[in-house]
Amino acid sequence: MRENLLLSISKSTVKIGRERLDALVPYNVVDNDLTALENLNTSFESHLPDTRASVSTRKADNTSMIMLIKNGTDLVKLKLNRMMIPFESSKPKFYAAYINATKVIAYGTRHEKPDDPAKDNDKPAV
Repeated sequence: MRENLLLSISKSTVKIGRERLDALVPYNVVDNDLTALENLNTSFESHLPDTRASVSTRKADNTSMIMLIKNGTDLVKLKLNRMMIPFESSKPKFYAAYINATKVIAYGTRHEKPDDPAKDNDKPAV
């Protein structure tokens, strides 16, 4: 169950319990129990993450993140890479390790699948 749904059900339970407290007495449920549950609801609600940001806010954040990554990459290319050139001949292992460490692999890139992939007649259909 999602946290927000759980919280909503629990709050509804407290509300209904307060409305029908007399019917709960035979089950040893008293006002203090409902107050304790209400306090637990409040504590649980305070620990829930904030609601999700709107689409426009996320889009703006993504754009700023892209710019920050681009600026960081440019900084590495323009400053650090130039500072490492003397180590290419004096400490080749260090230089190779640095170059390998600064390579960025784009795992987030998605490629569209072709609509009608070419079928291989030698392979059985799946």
